[in-house]
Amino acid sequence: MFGKTPERNFYNDFTLGDSLKLKWETDTKGSYKNTSLIFLDEIMFASDLAGRVYAFNIESGKGAGEEKNKGAVSIAPVLYNSIIVYVVEEFKEKYSTIYFYDYYTGDYINEHIINGSCGNELIKTDDAILLISENGILYNYNLSGNERWKLDTQSKVRCVPALTGDTFIFGSVTGEITAVSLSRQKVIYKNKISDRIQSGITIENGRGYVGDDAGYLYCFDIADGEVIWSFDTGAKIVSIPVMNDEDLFVGNLSGDLFSLDKKNGEMNWLNETGGIINTTPLLFSDYLVQPDLFKKIHFVDIENGEIDRQIETDGRMKLSPVYFNGVIYFGMDKGEILAYELLGGDK
Repeated sequence: MFGKTPERNFYNDFTLGDSLKLKWETDTKGSYKNTSLIFLDEIMFASDLAGRVYAFNIESGKGAGEEKNKGAVSIAPVLYNSIIVYVVEEFKEKYSTIYFYDYYTGDYINEHIINGSCGNELIKTDDAILLISENGILYNYNLSGNERWKLDTQSKVRCVPALTGDTFIFGSVTGEITAVSLSRQKVIYKNKISDRIQSGITIENGRGYVGDDAGYLYCFDIADGEVIWSFDTGAKIVSIPVMNDEDLFVGNLSGDLFSLDKKNGEMNWLNETGGIINTTPLLFSDYLVQPDLFKKIHFVDIENGEIDRQIETDGRMKLSPVYFNGVIYFGMDKGEILAYELLGGDK
């Protein structure tokens, strides 16, 4: 799924090294929002705003099939076994549709109408698919695609949610951190920490991290939503912070990249790139790989914040980069996908 785990983890605990080689490039018919590609075995799956879900062979980049829909697929699908689950925001309609599709047999095993738009990323657990719509309805489906229950959280949501244990966490457009107990099927707290949150949450060791529209990054206690520390980056944050064992990294729409001590929020370094950072980066033990909307990919030394090298691209960067089996994958505005093979590092 987007961010690999329900807690949203973008860290790879090994060195990237200094050498990358373009392996292949391909494209889709539509553009992307700030989501990601997903992978299973030898297949890469991509979804676009033209309503298509694609399968590509990861060795060659050649297409292996696609499904067409009358709408936009703006968030990443999730996978289990041979089932791909994806959401279509229907054109000129006030509803979306969630599909459960078996790509081995070519059959749809289930589908459901969702009231309103669904631009918030899905979560897959061992036995459930979780979705929260933009009008705040949390849906719980089993892996056969049957709806178990739904809960109106009384929130407006444009935030990538996260899950830790039994607790489903998200931020609202009114600046509240909201927690839902899945087993009790109820909201267990709402705590207003900001005026507006539209980024995404990542969780580690009982703490949640999220940015807001005013440019503040918050660290909060998962148990009650209370703020532990906050840091003012100076401009709106729409990407999700990423972290290793000690430090946290986040960018804002003014192109500023920060490294903070995740225990207390003290700044380690700042890099003013002059670009626009609206995409969640990929973190290794030596480099932060940060796409820039201004047609660049920055490779930032995590120790000092210096950009050691860049890749300049033909299009604006949109997708969060993903590492899979020795290759990093990037996506651009007009549907282009680049696959770069790692030639160094200690993967």
